[in-house]
Amino acid sequence: MGLLTCMRDLFADPTRVTPPRSALLGSAIILLLAGGCGTEDVVAVGPISSDDVTPILMKRISVPDVGGESNGDSDQLAISNNGRMVVFHSNATNLNTRDSNQVTDIYLRDQALSSTVRISQTPSGRQPEAPSIQPAISGDGQVIVFASTSAALEVGDVNGVSDIFFSTRILNVFGRANVLTSNDVTVGQANGSSFWPDINDDGTVIVFESDATNLATDTNGFTDIFAVTLQPLRGVVDPLIQIVSRSTAGNQVRGNSTHAKLNSAGDFVIFLSTADDTTVGETNGTTDLYMREITPPGPPNNTTVRLSVATDGTEADADVSEPYFSGNGLYAVYTTVATTLDPGDTNGLADVYVRDIAGNRTIRASLGNFNAEPNGPSRNGAITEDGRFVSFISAADNLVSGDNNGSEDLFIRDLIGGVTTRVSEPLNGDIANGSVLSGQISPDGTRVVFSTTSTNMNVLEDNNNSTDIFTRSIP
Repeated sequence: MGLLTCMRDLFADPTRVTPPRSALLGSAIILLLAGGCGTEDVVAVGPISSDDVTPILMKRISVPDVGGESNGDSDQLAISNNGRMVVFHSNATNLNTRDSNQVTDIYLRDQALSSTVRISQTPSGRQPEAPSIQPAISGDGQVIVFASTSAALEVGDVNGVSDIFFSTRILNVFGRANVLTSNDVTVGQANGSSFWPDINDDGTVIVFESDATNLATDTNGFTDIFAVTLQPLRGVVDPLIQIVSRSTAGNQVRGNSTHAKLNSAGDFVIFLSTADDTTVGETNGTTDLYMREITPPGPPNNTTVRLSVATDGTEADADVSEPYFSGNGLYAVYTTVATTLDPGDTNGLADVYVRDIAGNRTIRASLGNFNAEPNGPSRNGAITEDGRFVSFISAADNLVSGDNNGSEDLFIRDLIGGVTTRVSEPLNGDIANGSVLSGQISPDGTRVVFSTTSTNMNVLEDNNNSTDIFTRSIP
């Protein structure tokens, strides 16, 4: 393939955009695309591997189908397993030609087709009158879930609270997940707000947090985690909704449970909870991270395990937040300012930790080269399926050499090699002139996706003065 060409085809096949991890990086190349590529197809290329001709690519994806720049901010991203599909929320009004509602919407970017589709609308195209937020996408990229307070997305939505919606790409089915029946949407509507949904790989299990008390036998008076099943055709909600934020004994816990994440199969969930009765022997009085098996449905009798502990079992001495669950269910990632999880943690700042569930080990991932302790807070961790690479955002300037932009950057830590790399930087050698707001490595480790206020990521000019979302292949 010639260098002076549109790079759509390279992004259509993730295997063609990723050089070997062992590649030695050479000099950077900047590619100015020709031949009718819009702004969304402007790609920075470089550096080039000395033993492979495959370039490292960076591309802006929060862009309209027709080309040009978005006229609003985009953030809160989630990606499919291979990184091809990216969902995000945006207050831009030009990502969809029929967007006239003036509220934040959910969009899906298909990098293979260079298409941007609004998800937060009914199959007939009816727009929400209220914001839609917190998107998640199934690993296969076919089902998207999100939260919205809109009453216009489903006929009969009269509960006046935030609900969880799902949209299936294959059958073009759209509906609410936090209702007791799919036959009559006016019956069994949640009597409390629901937020932060997640979905498993094949789009058949959805979890979310809710204040509702009528979705199941709910007597604890706290925010709980609920699980609901979509039928195999991904069009009907199973009327059985379970409370899965339970103690080891199977009881509803005495505290708020939030931010649930599923593994690929949808049979294990992790969640945060302020409860002190979730597992035996809790004395720290903080928000902890737990894992619980949620299938098969029926009387709760599965074990709940606390994950936010040190390798020797010592409790965290501070709250944990921002959980992430690997698809294979073997690794959990979280953020905390706790100092009791790693004897070497003396910076007094938020760090990103990995819990190796099978190995009963807790590892601090937010370290620099030569295991330098960060001099700034770190957050927003994610991990590859094999448990080797962790992405995280940090304000530290001592994780890699030459970090002098004074902003939060996105890093990748190789837990085996002990190497930390900054990936939220222009490929021409410049330093990003803005901060990363959110970011994630794809489960297969082929690319990262991140939102940033930087205006110098693209080869051509970035003039929209908005937060944009970029994708970059990983060497």
